[in-house]
Amino acid sequence: MLSGGQTGRTAGIGKVYTQEVHNNLAPLYANWDPGKRVDIGDYGTIEGASFNYIGKVASKGIQFSVLPSTGETQREFMSKSGGSFEVFAQGQARPGGVVAANAGVDIQFTSQDSVFFNAGGCTYEMVEDKDALGRAILDLVRQKKWDKHWVVLTDRVRAGATTIAMSASSSAGVTLQAAANLPTIDLASGSLKLTASRTKDVAYTIVTESNLTPLIGFCGIHTHIFTHPTFGNALRSRKVFAVEGVAGPLSASFDSIVDTLRRKGKKEKDEVLTFEPVE
Repeated sequence: MLSGGQTGRTAGIGKVYTQEVHNNLAPLYANWDPGKRVDIGDYGTIEGASFNYIGKVASKGIQFSVLPSTGETQREFMSKSGGSFEVFAQGQARPGGVVAANAGVDIQFTSQDSVFFNAGGCTYEMVEDKDALGRAILDLVRQKKWDKHWVVLTDRVRAGATTIAMSASSSAGVTLQAAANLPTIDLASGSLKLTASRTKDVAYTIVTESNLTPLIGFCGIHTHIFTHPTFGNALRSRKVFAVEGVAGPLSASFDSIVDTLRRKGKKEKDEVLTFEPVE
């Protein structure tokens, strides 16, 4: 939620928040607003670190399967040089000699526009065959039915409990305590429930909101100039799911891929399209 007097900063908060999430959890991006519905197979553009929805690849005749999550994980970060947080137990002495009635977490910021992010009980879903999806997208590019600037949402992280706090000043802070009588808390738990017992200069907060999709990942078209160093670095720097002019899964060595492209008529300085993760 937005704190009092902050509603006019919604666009600015979203810009700062999405960039902070991507800076800390890349190649994943933030879903803004975290409660917005997003589906694997959505496509659109990325501006800065924000996704702008256009449509679904199913409307382009592309079908795919989703690989479900096999377990639960935690995603957490505090903006670099932006503050610190401390988890405390029930009965633990707090600043000022106060004894904590319930377990909780104290978050203290030291700069404006810093972010504390915690997602517990995360499940990770993704397109099962990104190689096949990439070839289908490259086919649409050749048919002039796909804009090279569009990206496809291929990865989605859902969370059982999402907590976000963003500072409005360098002295901002928030204390969150367990909603139930608990001796300790586990921020990795997807069933954790906290309430805010203290807030100061917090621009934006979500406290253990359930069943959100806070993180998403994308693949898109990358354009390379076909020279040995440039193309080679592109292949080795990230996972490439499809290359224009190379049939079948990308399991071949770099040199054999280059040889295949040359046999198909690609020359030095030619443009080569690949379908890769957006980083």
